Amino acid sequence: MKTNINIKWSLIYACAISLIFSLFASALMPSLRLNYFAALIALLILNATFSFSLWLIFAASLIIDLFSSTILGFHSLIGVLSIGALFTLKRFFHNTTVNLFLLTVISSFFMSILQIFFFFLFEKSFKITFSFLAVDFFLMAFLDGLYALAVFTLPFYLLDLAKQKFRKIQAIRKAKKQESENPEEEVNEKTSSKEETTETVKEIIEEES
Repeated sequence: MKTNINIKWSLIYACAISLIFSLFASALMPSLRLNYFAALIALLILNATFSFSLWLIFAASLIIDLFSSTILGFHSLIGVLSIGALFTLKRFFHNTTVNLFLLTVISSFFMSILQIFFFFLFEKSFKITFSFLAVDFFLMAFLDGLYALAVFTLPFYLLDLAKQKFRKIQAIRKAKKQESENPEEEVNEKTSSKEETTETVKEIIEEES
């Protein structure tokens, strides 16, 4: 099954948003350690094929690697492994707002596990504390889910509401316009009927004379 072209462009747009947040938000707000790619992985699982998801997440993660201080391929490997492992969940989740939140939380949690594993391999001085587990595993995963809703769901929901209100306003204006035009039409109809009656009377008088 192929990914629809419109969905592809939507996912590429989501990928660009994730890259922008990863590159700039992390620099501007280093204390807020959100995993901006967790939401992208959730969107790919819900909407795309495995091959398209694999290539997109690899390309996006590779860009992060080029600007990161970690070992080249660190983020790419985590992204590819996450897609490979979590894509099996696709059959259990439909494309809904709740599932986007849940899959983002799961993706964030899984990617945190992979990050810890590779930190242990490459950085022997890395230590796990209770605060690290509480914040990075649970709190940040929950915030990643909220980020997914705020960036990839809420704007479209508000846009739909704005469209519905605009259509209602248009319908009300159209109804008022028709109401204002109807009395004129009735007057015109009465005038034309009177003229027809007058002409008919004249014809009858002429025939009698």
